[in-house]
Amino acid sequence: MVTDCVLGLSAESFSDKPTPIMSKIKDLFNQPWTIVFFFVLTSTFPSLSHLIKVRFIPLQVERFFVDLMGSAVKARRAQLAGEKQFERSDFLDYILQLGQKRNLDNRQLLAYSMTFLLDGFETTATVLAHMLLNLGRNARAQELLRQEILSHLENGIINFEKLNDLPYLDACLQETIRLFPPGFMSNKLCTESIEIPNKDGPNFVVEKGTTVVVPHYCFMVDEDFFPDPQSFQPERFMEPDAAKTFREKGVFMGFGDGPRVWIGMRFATAQIKAAIVELISKFIVKINPKTRQDNEFDPVQFLITLRGGIWLDLEKL
Repeated sequence: MVTDCVLGLSAESFSDKPTPIMSKIKDLFNQPWTIVFFFVLTSTFPSLSHLIKVRFIPLQVERFFVDLMGSAVKARRAQLAGEKQFERSDFLDYILQLGQKRNLDNRQLLAYSMTFLLDGFETTATVLAHMLLNLGRNARAQELLRQEILSHLENGIINFEKLNDLPYLDACLQETIRLFPPGFMSNKLCTESIEIPNKDGPNFVVEKGTTVVVPHYCFMVDEDFFPDPQSFQPERFMEPDAAKTFREKGVFMGFGDGPRVWIGMRFATAQIKAAIVELISKFIVKINPKTRQDNEFDPVQFLITLRGGIWLDLEKL
């Protein structure tokens, strides 16, 4: 779905001979612990990035996507030239228009496309897996969600426009992101000096040019804001505009915040909700004994992931 919507290319994921795209994208996230350590170190001490240079993307993976992007752009331009009525509203179409306006070369177009490709692939799959984990652990929540989904099915499907009209589905997704946010922190560059009030002492001044590390996960499991924070309680997000209220308080940043909010937020939530509708309407999700019972994270993974992996059993309805 991601490669189709971003590049207009089929990954053939469900065929006997899938394209190499999926394995190459996985190589981007299966990084050695040294890369993860370097990322955390430079996030904490940004000046180190000027002294130590480490390649985040393996060279062979970079070359693969440079060639892939070049082929996609060439094919799309040929289609546009040969078929005047050709029209496809996808990310590549938008990027090509942007490239013409700003005179961008293929490598610059690749940089924009890779951002969307990376944000929409492993992060989305991770949230989906953790949502199934939470539903498998909570049979009551799973059944409530199933009843909501079944009551809105028409000919076995739920139209795209109705996906956002399922409040319990949305609450389960938001609560999963609170417990297992894809990004546990983010960096923000202070563009204007600001004085922050401090009720316990002198006010704190953040100077312009300072890199601020925002620990999203710490806020989202703070019991002052979310009682019994490690438990899966979708009801936290059932109040009207609950997610918005938490965001405005600065305690829920599953997709980041501000002008740098996750660019693929709506695309990702639509993917996850559509997948959950398909699975929960057809299967009962149960936890396999190989899955741990607590929420301990894998310390060497780039994205937040349950240590030992998520193992599920699906029982057909």
